Amino acid sequence: FFFQAEDGIRDYKVTGVQTCALPIWLATEPVGAVHREAFEALTTNETSFFRDAHCFEGLARSLLPDLMRRRRAERSIRVWSAATATGQEAYSLAMLLAEQVPAAQSWRIQITATDLSQRVLDKAADAHYLAHETSRGLDPARLARHFVPTDRGWQVRPALRSMVHFQPLNLVDTWPDRKSTRLNSSHLVIS
Repeated sequence: FFFQAEDGIRDYKVTGVQTCALPIWLATEPVGAVHREAFEALTTNETSFFRDAHCFEGLARSLLPDLMRRRRAERSIRVWSAATATGQEAYSLAMLLAEQVPAAQSWRIQITATDLSQRVLDKAADAHYLAHETSRGLDPARLARHFVPTDRGWQVRPALRSMVHFQPLNLVDTWPDRKSTRLNSSHLVIS
């Protein structure tokens, strides 16, 4: 069997396994390189800044003010962004929190962004985006406020980047941080 990868087609020889039996083989063998390539091939990683804008508007209008009231004493907000792909939605949350939380610098804001794919998490942590990526969902004012131009396009400013931590997580595994508020996961079902 083979996977189409960014650097070309990879052909995997799984001794004694017919291509039609591959799902059974994947389900019964310990997770390894073939599994990770299958995960990469099956995920879409489609994302953009402020994707599903009405959801972010709802967060800003109702959920965040309530969350801020409840967390005023601790001055701490912890958020989980599931299926984060290349980070645009996690950074959108960070922008929204930085804009909505008064004196955000005095609050501890922590966004844990997870995804199955280490490849997309590496891109997300790098926080560099091309012009066509920033033009999808970001207005010019937010681009100027939260990004700096680089020779590779645009990079999220350090203050915003420090709010977001990326880590791999398969959603069928147990999530170790039960204290976070899960605010978005629009990647999970893409029709």
